[in-house]
Amino acid sequence: MQLFFVCLFSFLFLLTNNLNASADISDNLKTDRQRFEFIAKYQKAIVNVTSANLVEEITSPVQNIKGTGAGFIYKGTNFVVTSTNAINDINSIEVSLNNNQKWPARLVGMDYDTGIAVVEILTQSKDIAANIIDFMPVKEIKTGATVYMIGNPIGKGLNFATGNIVAQPRIMRNQKGDFLDDIIEISLVYPASWSGSPVFDLSGRVAGIYTNLFDWSGTYRYSGYLLTAETVTFIADTLINKGIVKRPWLGVKLISLTPYLANILSLPINEGAIITEIAKSAPAYNAGLRGPEREMKLGNRVIPVSSDIIVAIDGEVVDSDKTAQKILMKKGVGAEVTLSVFRDKQISKIKVKLEEKK
Repeated sequence: MQLFFVCLFSFLFLLTNNLNASADISDNLKTDRQRFEFIAKYQKAIVNVTSANLVEEITSPVQNIKGTGAGFIYKGTNFVVTSTNAINDINSIEVSLNNNQKWPARLVGMDYDTGIAVVEILTQSKDIAANIIDFMPVKEIKTGATVYMIGNPIGKGLNFATGNIVAQPRIMRNQKGDFLDDIIEISLVYPASWSGSPVFDLSGRVAGIYTNLFDWSGTYRYSGYLLTAETVTFIADTLINKGIVKRPWLGVKLISLTPYLANILSLPINEGAIITEIAKSAPAYNAGLRGPEREMKLGNRVIPVSSDIIVAIDGEVVDSDKTAQKILMKKGVGAEVTLSVFRDKQISKIKVKLEEKK
């Protein structure tokens, strides 16, 4: 009898394991099928951009090669969004489509601050027939979300990777020391030739494009980074329309006024952009804007006291330093703007003419 129960237990144990294994296999097959269908749906929009003579022995997409990079067809047009890493010789640009067709292209423009380049394929749009890709608003980025990256980094066909969004968009300092807004951290790390690859959420919208601007030399990284779709579309549209991106300069450093800081500083307002520093001879300096009279230490932070606080620009509410920067960027170089500034317990109006950032 004891032997019977031992055999029965063993049988049930093996049966349960087999059922679990079958369920795992079924789930894996379902996941694979979903990925295959996803790639098939969007692969026509993925291209390679080359502007260097590459030897045929280059077969690995993990090599960091100047003059080749990933990209994608922009809004169903002849324009391709790619990386400045792909542009080596502007007279030898070639775009490889997913159907193995290769077309010459011209450089439309490059923006080194974001590492984005736009080229135009020199053929009729009907020869391209690419998918039109939708873009994801930055406010919908969710930490932990699964993402798919599809690229053609060396012109040898599609490469695919799956990962997750590690952190919400934030300001980061790039290799040149400049600060860039709305950078998304993801759990995918690849070399510069992957820059320009679109990264999709599971619904098929582009959350951003992969960038190597934060590829710190000599440091092993656990995370990769994306430029948000909003940054990409703004820069791409500007390059297509103007050929160059000129950044307006106010000449100030800002931090966000939060309800917490407002309480610490005993302020009657709860939001805005506090001026922490003003460059001499800058537009803000010449217009009479004021920096902090003194500073106070709060934990490990230094807080400006009695500084001008920008609460609106041309009537648009400023609720943070990021909002102020975005509004100024929209205004453009040479624009005269009216700043609503909280100073001496009241709102003052100050006009400033924006200059080009050097």
